[in-house]
Amino acid sequence: MVLGYAKGGVAWEWDNFHVFNSATLTTVAASDDRRRTGWTIGIGGEYAFTNYLSGFVEYNYYDFGSRDVNFSNGGILDINETKSVVRPA
Repeated sequence: MVLGYAKGGVAWEWDNFHVFNSATLTTVAASDDRRRTGWTIGIGGEYAFTNYLSGFVEYNYYDFGSRDVNFSNGGILDINETKSVVRPA
């Protein structure tokens, strides 16, 4: 037996940014923590091998949009974040 499905909704993540100076190999006194809200859609399928054993594969797409992050030292980081995730089990 095969079950196919689609899903969608709101997604959240917590971002933590630190500026790293590759010349001195140190973290600069600039960081930012914030929660981001976006959206997600996904499709998947599950197959029943027996009455008690099944497996599935799922693809999810996440979009958290774009935004500028202003650091305490005056630096600005432009972020455009999307993710594609495949989950087999």
